[in-house]
Amino acid sequence: MDGDNPVAPTEAEKMSLKQASDAPASLEQLRKRAEKGDADAWFDIGAAYITGDRVPQNFTEAANAFTKAAELGSIDATFNLGVCFQHGDGRPKDLAASLVWFGKAANAGHPEAIFQLALAYRAGILVPQDITASNALMLYAQAKGVRSARSRNNGRFKGRVIRAICEIARARAITERAKAARSSN
Repeated sequence: MDGDNPVAPTEAEKMSLKQASDAPASLEQLRKRAEKGDADAWFDIGAAYITGDRVPQNFTEAANAFTKAAELGSIDATFNLGVCFQHGDGRPKDLAASLVWFGKAANAGHPEAIFQLALAYRAGILVPQDITASNALMLYAQAKGVRSARSRNNGRFKGRVIRAICEIARARAITERAKAARSSN
């Protein structure tokens, strides 16, 4: 999560923007749909502005559209807003804000957001450094198809992480059984 150098969108970020290719030809049509509360239309408007497709590239307009789409429930827009804060594209560069948006997207299952959180935990960026949590998130992101997670994790920690996850699951099951036994007495 270096982000100090302006970088072109990664392949994963471009994948997140791929929905824009299905957008109607007219930005005016998108705006009409967006004004009626269509999250996908707001996302497509943001994608158009961030890529310069059909409009001049404008990161501020892109971030504004992603914010509206995220507020309406678009998980991809939520992730993209995290990227905007991470790189300072259309929003002030703010790693804490990017982690908040990545967290929201990750909680909804967005694979790239999960990967970004794994990187934060690995490096201890604004969160306590936790290699076990990072590895678990990397494996999850890898299972969801994030290729970057595969190359970073390389399967080295898979056995330990799976054992740790199993131990946590067993501990939760024991706790739940104990709670159930107490409540039945």
